[in-house]
Amino acid sequence: MKRASWGLLLILVWLGGGTSLVLAQLDVQYQSRSQEQLGHWKEGVKPKPVSGGNVELISVLADYQEPAASETFPNAVKLQFYLDDEHAVYLTVRELDYRTYYWLDKVQPARSWEQGFQNVFAWPTDPVLQRLTPKLDVYDLGALIRLDAESTSSIERVAPGVLYQRFPFAH
Repeated sequence: MKRASWGLLLILVWLGGGTSLVLAQLDVQYQSRSQEQLGHWKEGVKPKPVSGGNVELISVLADYQEPAASETFPNAVKLQFYLDDEHAVYLTVRELDYRTYYWLDKVQPARSWEQGFQNVFAWPTDPVLQRLTPKLDVYDLGALIRLDAESTSSIERVAPGVLYQRFPFAH
């Protein structure tokens, strides 16, 4: 009888711990966010259901990483990308390996994207990225810059990009 009681207690403690993790994430739910100088976007935890057998492109980034300056998450993350011409741009930033289901999309920049490599979207990490459990690193994220089409298609048009945190990316 004692073993059964201990087993039940351990299960209840485990379930209670799982519930607190879910409740702790409520403040980082996927929602609209904005700052006047940056524009508008949606960001937060957004569980994505597992889909069928299709292959989905999740990130196209240059192989670039800054040395880690500290153990704390940076105050902002920046995505810089190149456009060869005028295009409708659809940004998505998400985890490469789902653990917290971080997602950022629906970006409407404060100023229009332009031809060239000067297109930068920077967003603060305090509302979501700094609060996630388990903690993420900037390089746990991937970015996809789709051109002229918001959703997956059989032929993807994408722009190359770089995720970074501190220094302007030298090109």
